[in-house]
Amino acid sequence: LEGQFKKFSAQVAFDPAKLATSKIAFTVDTGSATLGSRETDAELPKPAWFNVPKFPQAQFVSSSIKALGGGKFEVAGALTIKGNSQNVVVPVTLTQNGTTTTATGALPIKRLAFKIGENEWADTSMVADDVQVKFKLA
Repeated sequence: LEGQFKKFSAQVAFDPAKLATSKIAFTVDTGSATLGSRETDAELPKPAWFNVPKFPQAQFVSSSIKALGGGKFEVAGALTIKGNSQNVVVPVTLTQNGTTTTATGALPIKRLAFKIGENEWADTSMVADDVQVKFKLA
């Protein structure tokens, strides 16, 4: 399945010449999650999944950014979903098209580390534990 979050905000202070002082933060409205089906979309806000009433937002806050060359970077930081934080390293590729800079990447996470899909949904034969969080920000 592929889904998306329709509401999010990003705070980016990024200068490739000053990575030590660069910061990136994302906030995602978990209630804006959609898998494109009324049935699944009705389940996502419930306590077993995102528990939107208790945890209306997920966040990523960078702690360091490392240049890898060729427009590629590693952004380390804390990802917090449902009150559970994990340190992650996000691979990011920057491309330039005229005056627009686009950041893209994909972060593999384990959904059960964030308690997404609890109780009977913790069975990974029904819903995989491995999730790819893809992003594109222009």
